Amino acid sequence: MLKSSFSKYITAFVLIIFLSFLMLSAIITSIIRTHAEDETNAELLKTVTFVAKYVETLEKDDDINKIVDDSSLLRLISALEDNLNIMLAGPDGKVLVETAFDSSTGMSNIIYGTDLGKITPEGFTLLEGSDDIYVQIGTLGGRFSDNMIIYSKPVGKHGYVVAYAPKNVYLSLVNMTRNSIINSSIWVMLAAVIAIYFVTERIIRPLKNMTGAVKKFGKGDFSTRVNVYGNDEVAELGNAFNNM
Repeated sequence: MLKSSFSKYITAFVLIIFLSFLMLSAIITSIIRTHAEDETNAELLKTVTFVAKYVETLEKDDDINKIVDDSSLLRLISALEDNLNIMLAGPDGKVLVETAFDSSTGMSNIIYGTDLGKITPEGFTLLEGSDDIYVQIGTLGGRFSDNMIIYSKPVGKHGYVVAYAPKNVYLSLVNMTRNSIINSSIWVMLAAVIAIYFVTERIIRPLKNMTGAVKKFGKGDFSTRVNVYGNDEVAELGNAFNNM
């Protein structure tokens, strides 16, 4: 139980600062999360649309193998945006080639082979406002261990173009922002405690003096006076006590 005015002031002040920083942290992280998701979706949409248009210009069924054999286009596109990867699949959904961005080197590795699995339409929904672009937030049928934002676009007889990025790509920025806010709030609360200590002490000290004087009055010592500082309400109370 809080008994002193000082502890009540400190607790109320710290609680207000804590709640203020908590609300600020929630607002800022929400803005960052929304902005990052919007940026990721825009980049994925742009990438899958660009690659699909290129693939659609090919005339022969086996021309998609030119992209598979010459992967410089995929490597370039994937390197433009960290954590963004591209996948090309044939008409049967079988993955022909896939990029894998390596954050340690800043380069995209190209993965080939027959063991890359298949793309299935399960889990995809048509992107609002689009006729042939599909979106999925998931693991692509268990292909990935974490949820991904996945965009897919069919390219006629050539198959599918798929672009994807981690859904939690923004978490590092959110965590960094949250840690900065927490550190700032700790310093602000420390400064607030020091400031409120001196402010409260200036208010409480005259009251303590008057309490001591009242006790002396009760014992018959009517010569006691209190020191008065300033001309605020507490000072007026002190003057009134002395006049009494």
